[in-house]
Amino acid sequence: MYPTAAELYAGTRAESVRATRVDGRRKVARRAAKLAATFTAQLAAAGHETATVLVTTNIVRAAELTALSEATRARLLRGTLDASHLDDLVRLERLASAAVGKLGLPAGSPLPASPSLEQYLATRGDDAA
Repeated sequence: MYPTAAELYAGTRAESVRATRVDGRRKVARRAAKLAATFTAQLAAAGHETATVLVTTNIVRAAELTALSEATRARLLRGTLDASHLDDLVRLERLASAAVGKLGLPAGSPLPASPSLEQYLATRGDDAA
């Protein structure tokens, strides 16, 4: 009696939905490409598989969300966006953080321990202490 979804959308654009990628000519797209390359290199260095479709999709998603959140923050700080976009920034940053966390990137190397005051003064050779 009622038409199916396939019958409703037959011959329309919704029938063949394609994933849209940015073309790389804007700053945000170039930044996303750099982030994706960095994420891929970090995962490969840690011994993770990066050639699967799922991992590649997660890398691209994390890179694009991070680049968009950086660009939105910069526009807000420059004043080209008004304060009504703060909620959008918070959402973008939360999604970007979750997407990067989902990648499971290895933690960075810890900072070297700073010397104690006695060690610092001993290396300087000052007897002024």
